[in-house]
Amino acid sequence: MKLSKRRKWIPAGYISSGLLLATVMVTGCGAPDADFRANEAYLTLQENKVGELGTRRESIKQNIEDVLTGLYGTPDEPHLLSVDGLSDVVEIENLQIAAGPTGSIDEAGARRGLYREHCAHCHGITGDGRGPTAEFLNPYPRDYRLGVYKFKSTTGKMPPTRDDLKKTLVEGIPGTAMPSFRLLNGFELDALVDYVRYLSIRGETERALIDYAVELEDDQNVLWNIADEAQQTEAKEAVEEMVADVVAKYVAAHDNRIPVPAPPENWETAESIARGRELFAGPIANCIKCHGLTALGDGVVNDYDDWTKEFFDPNAPGGRETFAELYGSTHAVMKPRPIRPRNLRMNVFRGGRRPVDLYWRLANGIVGTPMPAVPIKAEDAPEEDPRLVSDDVWHIIAYVRNLPYEDISEPAPLPKYQRKRH
Repeated sequence: MKLSKRRKWIPAGYISSGLLLATVMVTGCGAPDADFRANEAYLTLQENKVGELGTRRESIKQNIEDVLTGLYGTPDEPHLLSVDGLSDVVEIENLQIAAGPTGSIDEAGARRGLYREHCAHCHGITGDGRGPTAEFLNPYPRDYRLGVYKFKSTTGKMPPTRDDLKKTLVEGIPGTAMPSFRLLNGFELDALVDYVRYLSIRGETERALIDYAVELEDDQNVLWNIADEAQQTEAKEAVEEMVADVVAKYVAAHDNRIPVPAPPENWETAESIARGRELFAGPIANCIKCHGLTALGDGVVNDYDDWTKEFFDPNAPGGRETFAELYGSTHAVMKPRPIRPRNLRMNVFRGGRRPVDLYWRLANGIVGTPMPAVPIKAEDAPEEDPRLVSDDVWHIIAYVRNLPYEDISEPAPLPKYQRKRH
């Protein structure tokens, strides 16, 4: 196949005439074809590290777009590369249900377009958190492309399990604009879960491709020379390795769930709550640093989450200038907003208020935010180890769960002249 100059490095086997023309599919209701938006902000960040890309920038963008189309298809017609484990993480049948324009119907008469109907107005078609309503929401909708999720049952920065994502869809995220989709049936929920995973894997692959592309020598105008058979093979292997590295995390997620030990026998007694209060304010857990001494969320209030810090660090040299470039020229990022610690007296817990949900938040922190994990020592650790034991974590949870019911959490009575007269 003859390719234009700006596409000549594309790995063989990824692009076909069918894929290049796959933007025309089921459009439903006369909707225009949709496209995935390039990660301009991340490309600019990487460009700033290596120096101006000049005319190579547009070539790199187009090449990466073509490779991603070959790997993952389009918003109207997604598909998957054959990489070990990917079909276990994302089912193509589910993608086809979630993809496509709102109200579209497939050849069998089944309804499609679930993601654009329910999610794209906030999270964007690309999953970049920049849908048409995003700027009006606080906090902003999640950008899936980083592959980082706050509320999950898995350790460290491992991706969430399928059940974690489904729980978020069913329950929503209280205190935010993320609603519950409890009324959707199980097949529809599964389709949206897989589509979110698909957008994350695609987004992480795009970032890996950008990292690779900008590191090439200045005198190279293409990533791989498709005319060179050896480079063609090398390119294919490199891309497959990038995808496999991303997919491996999702495959391993279910086996890396945070263990949750049973609470102590005296859990949520007055003694347990008192111990939790002591630990909450103590130097090891140090919850008061952000949540404040009275747990009103009035401690450190001028910090940012990782999605913001990647592009805006007011304390880093040139941090404000980099943001101004990204926001002003391409509008590739949104205005930074500080992330506020939770007011624990309001009885609103975004990741869920079940005891197990709170244990996961303390044991692993809230990934992507300044909320750290509390230091928990292993069972065989020496007694003098200052870190907390699992019982201590449960006592903190007992205290936090009791906060909304303390007298101080009750609203002050209205003055007599404001009370409703009967």
